[in-house]
Amino acid sequence: VVDLEDFARTNISKANKIISNNANGNKVVDLYNTINSPKYIKGDVVNCDYDPHPNDAGHAAIAAKFIAAMKSGK
Repeated sequence: VVDLEDFARTNISKANKIISNNANGNKVVDLYNTINSPKYIKGDVVNCDYDPHPNDAGHAAIAAKFIAAMKSGK
């Protein structure tokens, strides 16, 4: 049996490192740690009845993270 949460967490972490290492001076905003919460995902995560995409609060959190990154210059 594959632990999908562990599998996703491991591979998202690997992908994020590859992206950051190849950004070539471009800004990279870590959204995984921003929206990795049931309150930001569509549906009911606890009962496995969900769409793994951001809900309105998740999109607002993403926008806030991008705006903060643009304002900081980092």
